[in-house]
Amino acid sequence: MARRRPKPEVASKTIWECIQQGCQNCHQEMWHEYDNYRHVKTLKGVVQLRLKIRRCQNPVCESFRLN
Repeated sequence: MARRRPKPEVASKTIWECIQQGCQNCHQEMWHEYDNYRHVKTLKGVVQLRLKIRRCQNPVCESFRLN
């Protein structure tokens, strides 16, 4: 079905950071790999959420690019 009205404007933006900055297995710092965006419609308007995804970059670690 086609959209009959334009998309509503974003009322606010929120950035979520990871609390855990280091890997649980090798205890090295995890790098910022990519951002994951979501738009949530609330009673106050549309909110854009941005989650920063971190992953372990140590190739010998069990969690290599998993977290």
